[in-house]
Amino acid sequence: MQNASAFITAKFSYRTVSGLERNLEAGFNRYSVIFTGERLPDGREADAVYVLLSDIFLEILNSVGTRPLDYDYLKALPPSSQRFYELVSPQVFAALKYNLSSAKYLYSDWCIYSGTKRYYEWDKAKKQLYKVLKPHKDSGYIASVSFESTADSKGEKDWVISLVPGTKAEGEFERFFSNKEAFPKSSRSSKKVSDEALEELPIQETLFWDLAMAGLESK
Repeated sequence: MQNASAFITAKFSYRTVSGLERNLEAGFNRYSVIFTGERLPDGREADAVYVLLSDIFLEILNSVGTRPLDYDYLKALPPSSQRFYELVSPQVFAALKYNLSSAKYLYSDWCIYSGTKRYYEWDKAKKQLYKVLKPHKDSGYIASVSFESTADSKGEKDWVISLVPGTKAEGEFERFFSNKEAFPKSSRSSKKVSDEALEELPIQETLFWDLAMAGLESK
């Protein structure tokens, strides 16, 4: 019931599976719960517990792209590595699709969206990331990783995490897109784009699903 009563205030843009860009500015609940014996919207008596998705929430769910995850792999990971996988998978898939040398993700973004403590000293951040990345390297999801020092908008120390997709990531990519009617079996783009362009590729699937499923407020 706590999730059902969570009220979302959202203001963001997202791209639909058809390529259209939509803007959303609204306040809404994700769903309501109707218990056995209560009345359904059509007047029938509920013979079980029903979950009714709100109109706004359902519209977005039906139009936004799906997150490309191997859920068996996800369940086998420790929590921090799970979250990292959820966040970087769209970037890894984009790197594979556009034949980029690596997928890039900011350390500060990972800390924000995973709720992880952010360090500003490289020795501490490196130890933190080693534990998160090790399961992905051991599994072959990541072939190699490198880090580039940078600064955030406030001038604070930050790092760009560059991930070279491994054989497991390549296998996930082929399996995921081979099952999608919108993509041919060989779905990698013949167009080579720059590594810098990867940073501009949207990660809205991750951000939207986090908003929708966790009931966070975004403005």
